Amino acid sequence: MSLSIQSIKKPSTQEWDTIWQECDYATYYHSRHWAELWQAYAPEKHKPVPELVLFSDGARALIPLTRTLHTRGLHQIHESGPYNTYGGWISLDALTENHHALLRDHMLAIPNLVWMTNPYAPEQGQDVLGEATHTRAMHLDSENVSISGRAARYLRALQRSGVAFRQVTEDDHSMLAEAYQENQRRWNDRKQVFHPRMIPLLHGLPRCDFIGAFDDKGLLCAAAVMRSKHHIAGWFSVAFDRAYERHAGEALQVWLINRYRDAGYHWYDLHPSGNRPGIDRYKEKLGAESLPLRIIRRPSMSYRLVQGLRTMVGTEREVG
Repeated sequence: MSLSIQSIKKPSTQEWDTIWQECDYATYYHSRHWAELWQAYAPEKHKPVPELVLFSDGARALIPLTRTLHTRGLHQIHESGPYNTYGGWISLDALTENHHALLRDHMLAIPNLVWMTNPYAPEQGQDVLGEATHTRAMHLDSENVSISGRAARYLRALQRSGVAFRQVTEDDHSMLAEAYQENQRRWNDRKQVFHPRMIPLLHGLPRCDFIGAFDDKGLLCAAAVMRSKHHIAGWFSVAFDRAYERHAGEALQVWLINRYRDAGYHWYDLHPSGNRPGIDRYKEKLGAESLPLRIIRRPSMSYRLVQGLRTMVGTEREVG
């Protein structure tokens, strides 16, 4: 009897959490927490619509999906995962190529799909037509893990000068928002603008560590990093201009890499840099290796036309 998809249903909260927590290749972006972050940030725009796929041989796979409204609600897309993060399926079963083929075909049939493939599950979607790109990551359990010697020296110099590395608190939220605004001015980023309400939402995420570097004047820089079974996901970071003079950002990354390597994690993911070659070079200099992935988009014709017009106008938009 040939393998087939027997049914598709909405997973329970417990089913989603259990599969995510125990799957060896799941990243934080596959979690219920990540999907619900975006729903909390903009409930009128984002709604988790995960699918639990049941096969005829008893195997199961969970597909995290978020339905996102665009163009003032005129169009909707299905993101796996939300806001340009890794998606695809996760499972506790030993899936075969036949399972993967059925799951790929099913995902590609989802209307207005946006899917960034998981670099830690290369059998998912790497053979599908899409934008080829890469992430940068440190392989923490490799005997040859190489952290930039220069960045390690920056860390030692800051620690000698009294800089402390610790969890941020609610009292630090205003400084984090101010640093984020400085970053927007520095990078002249008109495409990705978060409202300050994102900071307390990130800070309250389960299994999220929000670590900052502090000197006698206050916050220098900070990063929010999220933990799954084997992976650390570094997605959000901020820094005051004075942090660049002291190379505090590099020092904080080395401090985090050392922390999670000692804790037994396998990968520290620095996330794709998009069209920012300078940021990608910075990650490479830290010692992060390149892992290939694809961004697969299946937009409708009407959605493409509207997005093309918005690109031509080039207006600033707040994410969410």
